[in-house]
Amino acid sequence: MTDNLVSCALARGVAIVTLCNPPVNALSNGLRAALLSTLQELAERDHLSAIILTATGRVFIAGADITEMDLPPERPYHPSSSSFPVRLRLRGHARRGSLAASRSVVRCE
Repeated sequence: MTDNLVSCALARGVAIVTLCNPPVNALSNGLRAALLSTLQELAERDHLSAIILTATGRVFIAGADITEMDLPPERPYHPSSSSFPVRLRLRGHARRGSLAASRSVVRCE
C-alpha cells in the first residue's frame, strides 16, 4: 500500500504507516483522505495486531495545511473502531497541532 502522501509497510502483524507531505507534513485534505483510505484497508486484515503512525522529515505533523485555509471546511475523517491499537511514533519536531491534527484522523481511545 502506497501513494504519494502515505506509505505502508507490513511486517509480523504490524503495519508501519508513514506520512510524507513535505516540507512539514501539513495535514491537508489529500493527506487525511490518503491516511483514512490506508487505515480502512488495514482494518480489513485479520492478522494485523497494531499500527504505528510515523512521518518522514523533521516534523511529525505541523498542523492544518495553511494553503487550504480559504477552502470550505472538510469534516473530520474518523476510521471505524478497530480491534488493534494505533500508536504514534513521533520523530522530529512535534508542533503544537501535531497531536490534535493526528487525533482528527485517528480516533484515540
